[in-house]
Amino acid sequence: MLGLTAVAELQPIQLNIILGGFALFLVGIHYLGEGLTELAGSRISDYIEKYTSNLMMAILMGTVITAIMNSSTAVTVISISLVRAGMMTLKQAIGISVGANIGTTMTTFFMSMNIEDYGYYFVFIGVLLIVFTKRKVWSNAGYIFFGFGLLFVGLDIMSEKLLVIQYYPWFQDFMFSLKDNSWLALGGSTLATVIINSSSAIIGITQTLFSTGQMEMVVVSAFVFGSNVGTTLTAVVASMGGSVSTRRAGWFHALYNVIGALLGMLVIVPYSAFVTWANT
Repeated sequence: MLGLTAVAELQPIQLNIILGGFALFLVGIHYLGEGLTELAGSRISDYIEKYTSNLMMAILMGTVITAIMNSSTAVTVISISLVRAGMMTLKQAIGISVGANIGTTMTTFFMSMNIEDYGYYFVFIGVLLIVFTKRKVWSNAGYIFFGFGLLFVGLDIMSEKLLVIQYYPWFQDFMFSLKDNSWLALGGSTLATVIINSSSAIIGITQTLFSTGQMEMVVVSAFVFGSNVGTTLTAVVASMGGSVSTRRAGWFHALYNVIGALLGMLVIVPYSAFVTWANT
């Protein structure tokens, strides 16, 4: 067992609520894309083109926004929605995706907005604009707010109900069984992140194992690589049903993380040794 602080009484896995959260997530993507499509001819297109006009600018924007929002998933899904709406090219989305992965390493240096906590406010603002405004531009903005908020409400609902899995003995035993093999840790942490929809929880479990001396730094690195791969499922799901460019953007994000993880595994021993040395 991992020695984690368990909840007093484990809650059952509520599949109906998890599926409901997933449905809200998909509806949010739909309305966000629809609203952005309607506003495609407005100045927002000019701003997107201005600040992501080349690959390096797109990477920089993806890095900064992810660091501020503390969510690479949010930034990636938004970029995919922009591609779906025809407001961003595949090249720009790729730059944003690369920047999002860089930005996740910088969150400790920025104040996090915890954007998920504000999802319901975005939904409320969106509904007000949709119901009480007559001008088309404000109504379209309302759908953007509504879709954006609903996207995070869905993710938050799923995460809240899925996170309880980390306290189940079978899950803790599964994580503990991976501690002696870095390749098993890579695959296992990828699967675990997909199951509970939270790389933060997986990294937290990993930190617990490492702090008690039950895991080597090499395996810790593999767990981190795997958790990054596991988070890409959301982007792939968000790209489903979109254009060819939309699907390519989603799969690029997934393949980028997979290839990065595999390359990291090739140098995992010297990399882990360097991390250990740098923190002694």
